[in-house]
Amino acid sequence: MSLTKFDIPYADKPLPQSFAAFIAYVFKKTPGVWLLYFTQDILHFIRYPIAFILFGKVIDLLGHSDPAQGIPHQAYIYLAGIGCVLLIGELAHVWTAHIIIHWKPRLRSVIRSDFLQYTMGHSHSYFQDNFAGAIARKVSEVAESALRMHDIIRFQIFFAVIQFVTNLTFMFTVNWVYGSALLAYVLCVTLPLILRLPNIRARSLRFSEE
Repeated sequence: MSLTKFDIPYADKPLPQSFAAFIAYVFKKTPGVWLLYFTQDILHFIRYPIAFILFGKVIDLLGHSDPAQGIPHQAYIYLAGIGCVLLIGELAHVWTAHIIIHWKPRLRSVIRSDFLQYTMGHSHSYFQDNFAGAIARKVSEVAESALRMHDIIRFQIFFAVIQFVTNLTFMFTVNWVYGSALLAYVLCVTLPLILRLPNIRARSLRFSEE
């Protein structure tokens, strides 16, 4: 798969009519690139938690060792592990940034073309009832919303999930009480929000139409 020349197909099926269908529509444009993004994000997002865990082990090791015997050999192994984790995470981040530079403009162009072709299929009376500039703006907004959705999915939702799973796993390895407390706290915060999502979505749609 080329890092600069992505084969993003144009739509050969009816365009999505719902939010879930729109997510699937954007994902199916370049599923290989999305899979690569998620793999790189895992390496990128867990680098600091793992580095902090290893650094904590170095501190514990030095705290329980005899200063007269010097730095234990295992401490150097942990420090080397920290360097490797940070290096791999940063390389994954740089690679992702390089891909996005070429991927986003291409995806924007293809989605804009898909919805423009759909719009041009309307009758002549449709364009008499709707201002051409407003139609063009809505087509551009759809393309831009796909790019914003990419940012939200990766940098807000997926980032939070990876950070939570990594920290929760470490907390359970330390003590099940710590892990259970963290899990209970997150559930208490997120469950009320999830239950209120239908109302939030309804209000958001109502305000967007005003």
